[in-house]
Amino acid sequence: MKDSNLIDPLLDKKNNEKSSNLIIQEIATSSYNVSRIIDNSKIKETIQIKSIILGNSSVGKTSILFRLYNERFLKNDEIANNYEFNNINVQIKETKIDISFVDIPSKNIFDGVMEKNSISCELFILVYSIDDENSFNYLNYWMKEIKRFYNEKNPIILLLGNKIDNIQERKIDKNQAEKFCEDNDIDLFEEVSAKNGDNIEEIFNKCFIKIYKNYYTIKNKSKMPIKSSSEMAFEMSKSIIGKKDFIKQNDSCCSRLIIILIIIDSFLLVILVLLIIKYGLFVFAYIFNIF
Repeated sequence: MKDSNLIDPLLDKKNNEKSSNLIIQEIATSSYNVSRIIDNSKIKETIQIKSIILGNSSVGKTSILFRLYNERFLKNDEIANNYEFNNINVQIKETKIDISFVDIPSKNIFDGVMEKNSISCELFILVYSIDDENSFNYLNYWMKEIKRFYNEKNPIILLLGNKIDNIQERKIDKNQAEKFCEDNDIDLFEEVSAKNGDNIEEIFNKCFIKIYKNYYTIKNKSKMPIKSSSEMAFEMSKSIIGKKDFIKQNDSCCSRLIIILIIIDSFLLVILVLLIIKYGLFVFAYIFNIF
């Protein structure tokens, strides 16, 4: 996840000795209010998240996003409009989460769309329909694609079982989905209805909170002791001076080595000249029968 140079809202600035463990404990035990109304006067940090929503055609991916954005159901005559969704901004405490969604049609997976978009993705949303067994079985393929493109990264994965408004046609039991989550280390799961709006806002709020917790847990685990600007400047100057001394020492060593090599080369050159003169005299004497 993208870091920021802004002030950590969970850090007590008057007590820089507060340990990361206490901060992480605070994160785990605090209650959170997810607000769509952003109070910019209180925002001290922004977390930018990219999300990809995956699932077979007709499971309701676009309808879920439309419900999340517009709080109403996407009608059949609107589906062909190819909606482009803007970012969603939510506020948790003094942090704004800016999340963008990429809705990838399943037919485009093989055209490289997944590979192009998954590089910087921090959240994957898998969707199946509870009345479509094939869409549930295909989740194994989507998980394989995530692992193939995401390598060693560890994105948040949210699984949604859509169309609980059509409960009488249920083909996939909730226990099956829970078992799938357990087998694949999926972070969050909920059955929802894009048509009625059941559980949509609640599960996405849980997702936003998890993004928030993960970000600050990772950030505070790696947090270094806070130093004043004067301390940082002093350490930087020491580092620069040390590097200069090292260069000077290396320069003097190199100079001495070069002088020694020049002397050796000169000595060898003198010996070579003497040998040429010596054997040249022998050849000259042999030719003219001097001896």
